Amino acid sequence: MAHLPKNQRQQAIAYIREHARPLEHALYARLFEGGTVAAVLDELAQFQNSDGGFGHGLEPDLRLRDSSVIATTIAFQVFRKIDVPSDTETVRRAAQYLINTYDTAHKIWQIIPPNIDDAPHAPWWTYKGDPEAMQFNPRAEILGYFYEYPDLFPAARRDELTEDVLAHVQQAPDEIEMHDLLCLVRLCESPNLPEDVQTRLLEKVRA
Repeated sequence: MAHLPKNQRQQAIAYIREHARPLEHALYARLFEGGTVAAVLDELAQFQNSDGGFGHGLEPDLRLRDSSVIATTIAFQVFRKIDVPSDTETVRRAAQYLINTYDTAHKIWQIIPPNIDDAPHAPWWTYKGDPEAMQFNPRAEILGYFYEYPDLFPAARRDELTEDVLAHVQQAPDEIEMHDLLCLVRLCESPNLPEDVQTRLLEKVRA
């Protein structure tokens, strides 16, 4: 936003202030106006459930109060944007939720819960439960958070997931679905990601 012409920047700021949620207000303030991390976390906490996961419409197209993996990954995207450290309670609880919801049999996370129809949602959010549809989204993105917060996630599972994701990347066609590609990009951008892993991923992402 800082690179926009002044009039366009002011229009964008006005739109955020009029239409955005308090979370986005706090996030904008942190990124552009010297706001605090604590203020963002206070707003983000309104979406966190007792199990550590996030719901309550944090993903705006999914109004379910219950926790979902997709909403929790959005919380981690916020953590990354504002450099929230791993000793923060909100992050620790969210990490534990991801650990608890991991499907060890298929080595994936179910992106949305089976009770998706308990609340309004966009038509593309339909529970299918197909493990093959979740090899990259959300698994690749979540793997990135394993590297970003190594003290919160088990290293053995991280290494196992890394090999599995890389194997699926090698088999995948160059034309990858948009959301799968975004998850791979977020993995590539993860702090602490080994250079050799990033190099192998970037071959596919660039293609």
